[in-house]
Amino acid sequence: MKAKPTKITKMEKRDTYGNTSFIIEFDNGDKGFYTSKTEDQKKFIIGNVADYEIEVKQGSKGPYNKITLPQTDKPAFGGRA
Repeated sequence: MKAKPTKITKMEKRDTYGNTSFIIEFDNGDKGFYTSKTEDQKKFIIGNVADYEIEVKQGSKGPYNKITLPQTDKPAFGGRA
């Protein structure tokens, strides 16, 4: 999917792996949680079209939307055969 983020809210609490979560809202009405290894994620910028995937997950407080970056079709191994 492609859309422009209109609002990005940084969550204060980190997860058990030290990742920072953000709530991202898009101009097409999509909204969900995005988890980043860095505290100042640069993948989603307000006003810039972003390519993303959205998946409904089941959490302890009910279903929620998880936003991820599309997987690239890079080979799993970097060397030659």
